[in-house]
Amino acid sequence: MAVKPAGHSSTTREAEIELEAWAPTCEGCLCEAVDALVDCFVTPPRPAASEAIEWTHISNEPEDLLGYLLDWVVYHRRVFGRIPVTTSIERSNGWDIRFETADLNGSDNALESVYVRTIGLRSQPGGWHCEVSLDRSVESDELACTPAPEAIPRIQHVISSAPAQLG
Repeated sequence: MAVKPAGHSSTTREAEIELEAWAPTCEGCLCEAVDALVDCFVTPPRPAASEAIEWTHISNEPEDLLGYLLDWVVYHRRVFGRIPVTTSIERSNGWDIRFETADLNGSDNALESVYVRTIGLRSQPGGWHCEVSLDRSVESDELACTPAPEAIPRIQHVISSAPAQLG
């Protein structure tokens, strides 16, 4: 079977969000899933990145990481008004994640919280595929894409806040 090029889609309705992503690699599929969620907040072209954030997430389960990444996007959108405009993920002793983020000023699509209805990430012939169904809510301050156990160490730091230094 031929390898399908990377891509994603998202559908936003009043009470739910449906995300689908695919790529030749697991890391690529995770990046596409993040992009699918970001598409719910902004239409192309995306704003220019003004900050890079990198961290390592220690987990053996790609589905756990997927839930964590979706939580990260919703939380930073809601609390800081920022979204990742470029995502890269590499696997080494954990998951090395880099988001180049931008301010999202003036968006009408403020997602307050989401709850996972279904989440699936699997290898299949020709690459990886992801499907996520989220319930939308504006009634709670809780985020529940996935439990983020405190036992899982995460190291996060801002690399740069000057656009000219990104890259």
